Amino acid sequence: MAVTKINNYINELNWPQFLQIPPGQPVVLGEATLAEWEEFVDSEDQALESTHMEWADGRILIVEVPSTVHGKVTGAIEYFLNHDALVENDFLTTNRDAFVETRRRLEPDTSYGPVVGTTTPLGGVLPTGVTNWGDFTTLKVEVALLSTVGEVGVSRTWGHQAGHLDWKADQWATFPGVEYVLCVATDEDLSFCQYKLHSVTTVGAALTPIAPIDVVAPQTVPALIIHVPLRRPHRGLCRCRVDGTRTGRKLRHL
Repeated sequence: MAVTKINNYINELNWPQFLQIPPGQPVVLGEATLAEWEEFVDSEDQALESTHMEWADGRILIVEVPSTVHGKVTGAIEYFLNHDALVENDFLTTNRDAFVETRRRLEPDTSYGPVVGTTTPLGGVLPTGVTNWGDFTTLKVEVALLSTVGEVGVSRTWGHQAGHLDWKADQWATFPGVEYVLCVATDEDLSFCQYKLHSVTTVGAALTPIAPIDVVAPQTVPALIIHVPLRRPHRGLCRCRVDGTRTGRKLRHL
């Protein structure tokens, strides 16, 4: 019933009118309980993928519509992280947009966690509140389009209102194990890009307010202290670029 209810909301949208809504503001799709929303997220029968929506305070919000640019930016972040020395098949692995099975059904654009070994990943330690390595992700990534040149209308932007990027980062800060939240905002022709790299110091505590940083290739390089997302006691530094330029191999002191 819940899946049918939410799909009806989606199918009843006036899409030509809906797509003319100016960017920068999520749109309320309809009301639903958290249980109804999570049943929808679990379903394969979605008229619009749940990754394009958020649930907040009894309402479902459309925060973005499918677009080639959003997919390309998310894919580029995954590509350059996956081709750095510390990630895919070595230290960190991508969980993409998977939700945590034992928590609220919150979906990232992409995410990373320690590679799972035969016992524990690279000597890592599961945080309190996480019961299996498959649910353990330390880096969450969120992408938004700030403006449009004709393809995309509805979108989220910076801000703490429900559905927006800072709101989503605050949600991730309540998840055990999450150490970093990388939020990237760009426009449709990729002529403008900003990011915020939030460091989660205490689970459930308010994130320290930070201003977005303009990405200026090739100088702008978000830095992660890599022993943190690996959950290892050793220290190291990884630098990854979010502007689509080459990351290089910056893993040190592991």
